[in-house]
Amino acid sequence: MLAALSRRLVGISDQLPQGAATAQAACLLIERQIQALSIRTVADQLGVRERTLRDVFAVQVGMSPKALHQVRRLQKTLALAAGDSALGLAALADRAGYSDQAHLTRQCRTLTGLTPRQLLTTVPPPEP
Repeated sequence: MLAALSRRLVGISDQLPQGAATAQAACLLIERQIQALSIRTVADQLGVRERTLRDVFAVQVGMSPKALHQVRRLQKTLALAAGDSALGLAALADRAGYSDQAHLTRQCRTLTGLTPRQLLTTVPPPEP
């Protein structure tokens, strides 16, 4: 998802409204910050206000920066599980940047309606 968005925006930044370039830069920063995400830090790094970042992001990406961060972290969890099926949920949670296994479980249920175990057994592994 992020790669497709970045490809769509890369190379045409000069032709885009400032909001789209800001959203592109924010996506790239969020991609690098899978562990902990502070919207304030992302906004500061981009030189914009938090509110501006949230508004621009909602228009250009269709979700909040935090929502994208949560989706990307869950995708990372799936990729880690596909790479090492012997990892338990606690280890997956730790490596993907969740505070603990319960945090992973809450986020997984919120985003998918499934527990992590259910998700891992029903969703095919992501393609590299």
